[in-house]
Amino acid sequence: MARIRYIKPEFFEDVGLAGLSREARLLYVGLWCFMDRQGICDGDPRLIKRNIFPYDDDLTAKRVAELIQELIDTGRIRGLIHEGKSYLYSPTFKKHQKCHPKEEAKFAIPEETLLDTCQPVASKCPTTDKPPANPPLTLTGNSNFNSNGELKVIRGHKPRLNPAAKTESKSSGVWEAYREEYLARWKVDPKRNSRVNSQLCQLVDRLGAEDAVQVIRFYVHHPDAYYVKCRHPVGACLLDAEKLYTEWKSKRVITRVEAQAMETVEYQRGQLERIAAGEL
Repeated sequence: MARIRYIKPEFFEDVGLAGLSREARLLYVGLWCFMDRQGICDGDPRLIKRNIFPYDDDLTAKRVAELIQELIDTGRIRGLIHEGKSYLYSPTFKKHQKCHPKEEAKFAIPEETLLDTCQPVASKCPTTDKPPANPPLTLTGNSNFNSNGELKVIRGHKPRLNPAAKTESKSSGVWEAYREEYLARWKVDPKRNSRVNSQLCQLVDRLGAEDAVQVIRFYVHHPDAYYVKCRHPVGACLLDAEKLYTEWKSKRVITRVEAQAMETVEYQRGQLERIAAGEL
């Protein structure tokens, strides 16, 4: 059963979420309503699609699975298999949500299992969008799962997938450029994690590998007050990627102060034109 959950205004200003697609951000909020007091919900993309996107016929369960993977890759949620069933878990759920004292945990999953979650659950799902009568998913084509959708156990260890491995190679060139300029400006090494890797990959997708390298070098030395205050995080660069590209190409930096001044000048010009036309 869905529950009423809290969403803070700071959510919309979180630079760390800038690298997520709009659909992934909406899914992230929607999942909270279907998580129990432990921060756990069913991990089947078909059920999630039915619960959160019931009227979006163009959004398939396969696409929902991709959005789930996007949240997993950026560390917002984790995936786990418990007793043959797939679940999603939010590590920060208890920090940001205040559950009713009488609300009970829907899924009886031990705390030690949550602390040792395997990720990702996998973004693959059956070709049909119809929710199964008795989930979980039947996962195929993934060497970490058997034909029954259960995690394989090798020598007593739970298999772990490394979603950062694929993104590290794609983002390596941009990362090295960012690290070099960041170290020169701030005298410390920037932090690299799965979220940063994902954001760098998206920057490459939007600008191309060569331009992304030049833009991120340009960005680290950008004097905009917001960038400086935040110490030039990768997320802000991704958010303003096309703007920064234009400034780098045109060799003209426009800060927020200058933009406001330009807006004031344009407003005054417009008012003078209206006065001349007798409209004021």
